[in-house]
Amino acid sequence: MVPIVEVSEGKGCAGTKEFVNTSESNVSVDGRTRKKISIRICGKDIGREARAQALQGLQEARNDISREQELSLKLRNEIMADLDREITKLRAAND
Repeated sequence: MVPIVEVSEGKGCAGTKEFVNTSESNVSVDGRTRKKISIRICGKDIGREARAQALQGLQEARNDISREQELSLKLRNEIMADLDREITKLRAAND
């Protein structure tokens, strides 16, 4: 399954020397276990860039999956729908 990508800015950054902090966890969504990647960015410009790169990666993954003929059409469509949801979330965060 496609991981859930969550990018946030600046919460808990006081006193830290790290500009980016990432963590991974497993979450249950609709009865399925999915990986969740959380990226915390300390700084608006860095956050904007990180979201843009994450968006680009998700779009590239979607393009790759759309051409993957070894997957069944059903599975390919499910994965692409998951990617579309994550792309929509990241685009909304950029607005």
